[in-house]
Amino acid sequence: SRALENQYEHYLIFLKKRFLVETGNRLPHLKELRNIQSFDDLLTGVYRAIHGPRARQLCRSVRARFDAALIDEFQDTDPLQYAIFSHFFHDHGSLFLIGDPKQSIYSFRGADVFAYLRARTDAPTTYGLMENWRSDPGLIGAVNAVFQAGEDPFVYDTIGYAPIAAAHKPGRNRLHLPEGMSPEPLQLWFIRRESDKPVSGASAEHASAHATATEILRLLGTGNNPGARIGDTPLSPRDIAVLVRKKAQALDMQAILRNAGIPSVLQSSANLFESHEADEIQLFLRAVADPGNSRRVNAALCTDLFGMDAAELCRVQESEREYETVLSEFYVLHELWRDEGVMRMLGSFLRNHAVRARLLRYPDGRRRITNILHLSELLHGEETEMGRGMDGLCTWLSERRSGTKGEEEEQELRLEQDEEAVQIITVHRSKGLEFPVVFVPFPWAGLNRNASEVIFHDTTRGNRATLDLGSQQCEVNRKAALDEELAESIRLMYVAMTRAKYRCYISWGCINKADTSAPAYLFHRPVEMEGCRTERLSRSFKAKSDEDLLGELEALRRTAPDKIGMSDLPREEMPHLKLNRSSTPVLSPRRFTGTIDRDWTVTSFSSLASGFTHRSDSGADRDAPFFATGSFESGTSALRTSVEASEQSIFSFPRGATAGNFFHELLELVDFERATQDQSDGLVERLLSRYDLSGEWKSVVLSTLRSILETELHSGHGNFRLSTVSRERRLSELQFHFPVKDLDGNALVEAMVSESLQDSTWMERIRHLTQASVRGYMHGFIDLVFEHAGRFYIVDWKSNHLGDSSGDYGPPALKEAMVRELYVLQYHIYLVALHRYLHLRLPGYTYERHMGGVFYLFVRGMRQGSDTGVFHDCPRREKIERLWSALGGER
Repeated sequence: SRALENQYEHYLIFLKKRFLVETGNRLPHLKELRNIQSFDDLLTGVYRAIHGPRARQLCRSVRARFDAALIDEFQDTDPLQYAIFSHFFHDHGSLFLIGDPKQSIYSFRGADVFAYLRARTDAPTTYGLMENWRSDPGLIGAVNAVFQAGEDPFVYDTIGYAPIAAAHKPGRNRLHLPEGMSPEPLQLWFIRRESDKPVSGASAEHASAHATATEILRLLGTGNNPGARIGDTPLSPRDIAVLVRKKAQALDMQAILRNAGIPSVLQSSANLFESHEADEIQLFLRAVADPGNSRRVNAALCTDLFGMDAAELCRVQESEREYETVLSEFYVLHELWRDEGVMRMLGSFLRNHAVRARLLRYPDGRRRITNILHLSELLHGEETEMGRGMDGLCTWLSERRSGTKGEEEEQELRLEQDEEAVQIITVHRSKGLEFPVVFVPFPWAGLNRNASEVIFHDTTRGNRATLDLGSQQCEVNRKAALDEELAESIRLMYVAMTRAKYRCYISWGCINKADTSAPAYLFHRPVEMEGCRTERLSRSFKAKSDEDLLGELEALRRTAPDKIGMSDLPREEMPHLKLNRSSTPVLSPRRFTGTIDRDWTVTSFSSLASGFTHRSDSGADRDAPFFATGSFESGTSALRTSVEASEQSIFSFPRGATAGNFFHELLELVDFERATQDQSDGLVERLLSRYDLSGEWKSVVLSTLRSILETELHSGHGNFRLSTVSRERRLSELQFHFPVKDLDGNALVEAMVSESLQDSTWMERIRHLTQASVRGYMHGFIDLVFEHAGRFYIVDWKSNHLGDSSGDYGPPALKEAMVRELYVLQYHIYLVALHRYLHLRLPGYTYERHMGGVFYLFVRGMRQGSDTGVFHDCPRREKIERLWSALGGER
């Protein structure tokens, strides 16, 4: 079995090698076919050119154009780049390579410090900078002490450390600390073990993060306690940086600073499309692209952009007026996106919904706004440059979020402008920056000794980068790879410490898996380091007690006693104090002096009707106007209230919005032609359960359904029953929008009082309508539109409770309800919408020949062989067109 296992291992190595070889051979050809070229392709192309048949001509052309080349940050180069520049300028002209191998920390990007070391060997002359113009002399002395404590501080003897002197700067500012703080510029905080075992990484990170937050509070000042000063200027949060290795550490640190009331900003190179805002924008765009999809709209409403929680969403959904208004806004945004683009649509939405103000209430509000604006720009660029429509942009964003497209620099998170905040930043991203005070709270990251890949520089081949897939020397090469990783970890530590100008804090101790970390090497490496340095360091560190580690740290401190301070990690509780006001800028609002056009809006029957002062005395439900108060009866909150079987009837059926929604959905889903068969039983049972209604009501609902469908409807153009209307000739929940130009309330009153229902009550109520002039869109939902015998009819289902007998639903009672609840105004608007729709869509349409009118069907009162529960009207064409004109339409 072992022999078979060995065979499989060798075959796997063979497959890996073949994959790499085939990829290297075929990938350039495939890129050429698809016209793709990356930055690496540019390099390889130039490299091939300088060794190709026209190499001399290329060299002459470059040398004729440039007399010299000066390349900064050369420690982040690679052998290919060095070969190119060396070929052009080494023997012909002047080549200046500027770099510091101690700061070569980007191997994950392809940077190769060995290429720099080779260049330094090839250079006939080298120069060094021996003065530091950034940091305070005390901190420079502390860094010198740490990196001069033993031989080969950077693992390889080719990267040495020469002591640096502080440049003479007359009038240099000093950091003045609050009373009681240790004055040494480099502070080492030791985390003691509570047992023989190393401290867990999570426990150490938690303790160090809290100690960091507490120390930052002291530095900034709390209450009556003054903070630190730089010269005469109080230390500001922006003067402090917390350097970490991982994104998760940065997020945890930010949360702890936030709880302490310390403003902070996270500088990250994370992908913008991985952010929370990208997720929310994706949900929002999908809803705007498909506003008729209630699931997508509801998902968008639950985002932080809208700020709805579950309770508020439920309340809005149960309010027809509010939900219509919400849906109308999505349709308006849909049209704005279609006509003027995604940037204009998003800008309008952010302004009209005060999204900025809402997001700024979050501790990371500025970051959220920055991400949203960045996403808006990228969407706009994709829309204009690639010509993508709504669906195309939604797909593009989804692909970017799923990682199916390559990352680009523009996708990195931008830094929001938050000057008065502690900077939380990765060590890699901090390179080249400086901060007065730096915290390095989690420096103990060890090496990955179980990595499957072995990538190292082969000293027998001129330090050429090599991948070992499983050679006989694999374990030896693995040790070399670990030493290289340790060396880079130490260089990262050097970069972190040298970001500080006045003061640096480092937390340290016997932390789990810290035996191969940079501080373990710098503070505790054994004298004898022959062979694999990583192995020797690990064995030596694990054998030491806390007293041994403290003794070695004390020995280091004595080499620079006034520059390095050492203490146990502070463990006191974080003081619950606010920062001094002196560190917080005084804010004042800008005054708005412009004018806002508030006439353009989306209106509906409900918003028009809100001009009335009205109080309903009926047991209103979903169908009652939503400006009514006190209209919901007690049955609304307890729909499962049991009723004796002898008392069960449609009149005792629970009332309220939920019951109304139940009947609307039932009549939307049921097949009118087949509802008398057994197939409707299952539908009724499912809906009763869904709406939390007792199954005891099944027989009552089925009886009522038969009455609704079999009641004869008198239209003036012939009589018929709904049971004769097939699915192909009906549309449920028909949504409409039509433009309104300068809606004039007075003209609307004249159109409504000129004809039907000319009684004093109606005229008095309609004259109370004092709607201001409105421009925008009229919007609404029609429960049902169907066609019968060539005519089109509107049906609105009403489950209002008007009484406990059929007589309470006769023509006089219905007329009174239609006037009281303003349903007359509602159905006239519906007729205008259907009239305009048929005029545009139905060839040869005329109102007189094709319009059948409206039916308002009060389901509790409908009985076969009776006209109770049925209200019908079909106003004359002139009336509808006058109303259309009043709404701003053209004749």
